[in-house]
Amino acid sequence: MTRPNFLIISIDSLRHDFCSFLNENENTMRFLDDFAGQSTVYERAISPSVWTLPVHTSIFTGLYPTEHQINDGETILGDHPTFAELLSEAGYETRSFTHNDWFRTAEMARGFEHEHTRMPGMIDNGITNIRNGAKDLAYERVKKGITQVLEAPLVKARKAVFRHQLKGSRTVSNSISRLKESSSPFCYMIHLNDVHHAYRPHISYYREFGTEGLRTLHKNVLYQQKLKNNREAIYTGNFKIDQKRLPLIKDLYRASILQTDRLIERLVNTLSEIGESENTVVIVFGDHGDLIGEEESFGHSFSVADELIRVPLLVRDPSGQLKPGRRQSIAQLNDIYPTVLELAGETPPETNSISLLDDSRNAAFVHFDKTGQEWEFPRSAYPPFRQHAIWKSTDSKLVYYPDEDREAEESNSRLRPELDKHFGRLNPVPTKGEARLSEDIQQQLKSMGYL
Repeated sequence: MTRPNFLIISIDSLRHDFCSFLNENENTMRFLDDFAGQSTVYERAISPSVWTLPVHTSIFTGLYPTEHQINDGETILGDHPTFAELLSEAGYETRSFTHNDWFRTAEMARGFEHEHTRMPGMIDNGITNIRNGAKDLAYERVKKGITQVLEAPLVKARKAVFRHQLKGSRTVSNSISRLKESSSPFCYMIHLNDVHHAYRPHISYYREFGTEGLRTLHKNVLYQQKLKNNREAIYTGNFKIDQKRLPLIKDLYRASILQTDRLIERLVNTLSEIGESENTVVIVFGDHGDLIGEEESFGHSFSVADELIRVPLLVRDPSGQLKPGRRQSIAQLNDIYPTVLELAGETPPETNSISLLDDSRNAAFVHFDKTGQEWEFPRSAYPPFRQHAIWKSTDSKLVYYPDEDREAEESNSRLRPELDKHFGRLNPVPTKGEARLSEDIQQQLKSMGYL
């Protein structure tokens, strides 16, 4: 097989231990359970950070977060090529699909022709579009805003009975339409957000895991929104999570994973329909996990716990360069960068990432940085704003707080020289300045709990 296609599927907030192809006690990914048998499955895959923007920037560039320095949506990625740029120059059709607005910031998805999925019934966004469209005399934007406002009552009613439009369904439908029109070779990146909190799957998927009534489910989703709105109070110990609500939250999380599994099945089946299955490398991964009560927390921030940094990663490579089977060797998501380029027959730029074709990583590294953000409480009330970690196994891990020059409790101090050596090897790339987030992007990111 020469010049393979690539179908890259990113699943927001997907923990490794809730994936049934990695944990036989779960029953959440029935399609991927079978698909994993045709794939290289990395059982010890680690994310380079704990939230969407820096993680995907690392995947697209092969750079660690400290190197690319993209920790907010307003800083512009510097002069380092993404794999999409390099594949586009080599003749690939490169497209990305999602409704997550981080993909429209920082130029982190540079090289992809990005297709943003419009979600129905987002009334705040609709009002913003009407107001700004009228101010700018932009008729199409006003029309879009009116449509969003008019859709809102029906969308709200469907949400109340858990029969609403699925977040990822439109994204997948859009990408399938493009796949059917695509010309080989292509590289499609699809980011799915159905597993992101608040977990609100379609009722048909929840019924695979639980029997609670709609009233109870609705109350639980409202409670998840409360947790999201009080995340800073949670971080600082000013809000305690109701442990009794966690079992249902976890079942809704499981149902959201199953819902996403079905979407992936649609995408992979499309490859067979268009005759490209045997010429397409499929990569599926979770960008980071979520805390669901662990560490008395909810969501993904201010921690590099295993529940956040350990993620699923599988690669189905029809060329056979990556043999199907389970891998116990450590892998990092940023290693996707050189892997994709090598599989495409391109020479990857030199980075500190390691191609999965080499299978030679001894440790994984995690970079977390919240120093540039404004917070509600005094800084001293929060966990450390910068956290670095080296991971070799659950029992061999060190977490270091550079601003305080101390290691976290229960860290393996013997790993400190290796962590220091890692940071000494890094080559930060100068950024290209700043660009203010548009109002509609800010609205969407606020609705997801990021701002």
